[in-house]
Amino acid sequence: MSLMPGFGMHRLAVRVEVEWLDVTNGINQVTFSGELQAAEGCGWIGSILPLSVPLHTKLNVRPVDLIVPVTSE
Repeated sequence: MSLMPGFGMHRLAVRVEVEWLDVTNGINQVTFSGELQAAEGCGWIGSILPLSVPLHTKLNVRPVDLIVPVTSE
């Protein structure tokens, strides 16, 4: 996890690993989106920006950064 500060709006990156699985022919990408919550019920942090990731690459496992915009508030 990393935080890139900005002016009022910041970029929180949560790194995950995406593993290619042979689910079915014709599926060559996956799209991530969702919500990020703090641990132990501390509250909502923000929405993950939609991100498309190609599955058919030379890497079976690849790192992907899920981005959540957060404010100073």
